[in-house]
Amino acid sequence: MKQIILLLALMVTSLAVRAQTDFQYYNIALVKYNMSDYQGAINDLTKAIDHNPENFSALVLRGSAKYNIEDFSGAIEDYTRAIEVIEGERKQPVKLTIYDQHGNIISSHDTVDPDPNLAIPYYNRALARMSSACYREAINDFSRALQHGSDEVGTYFNRGVAWENLGRHSEAFDDFTRVLDIEPGLGQVYYRRGYSRLELGNHEDACSDWEKALELGYEDAESPLSEHCNIE
Repeated sequence: MKQIILLLALMVTSLAVRAQTDFQYYNIALVKYNMSDYQGAINDLTKAIDHNPENFSALVLRGSAKYNIEDFSGAIEDYTRAIEVIEGERKQPVKLTIYDQHGNIISSHDTVDPDPNLAIPYYNRALARMSSACYREAINDFSRALQHGSDEVGTYFNRGVAWENLGRHSEAFDDFTRVLDIEPGLGQVYYRRGYSRLELGNHEDACSDWEKALELGYEDAESPLSEHCNIE
């Protein structure tokens, strides 16, 4: 499953429109981005952000442009700033305390409503962190993206890949299974889950997953089937 950076069109957020010029620069940059002129887009987005440092859309798009030229540290920085902009506007967490009938505290924790604007930079930052081999940090970001309503298929899949890279095969298996519960026709996910099952000692089930992957047209599954399953 191809990793896809999520982009923003001109999102309507609660940010006030300060200077028209930052949106003009953003629009020009968006055209350049769509033409794969990532450095040109970065230049115009930098001007937009200079005019308005809280232009969330410009920060996210510049992060995406930097990701595409493999400036992963720069992308992470821009996504982090975008997250800070939105989180700075959100209401302070509300303390939710639950008492039993005798007045004893059962549980107490902060609650914050999900914000779909935050799903995008958290997901994108996770991809940039994966590309920098920062898998644990990527997993945290994928989890935060899910909390804010990120697409479950892509997010669970990529979090599963990150778990794999940490050698956490049980967690990877769980995430790949979540993907297949939602979208059962993805051959690459069966292929990945097959390796998780093999690492967990479930040889027969691993072969079943690779057979399913091949049945769905994912030809890479031929190799583990031949190597591990005695299939000609």
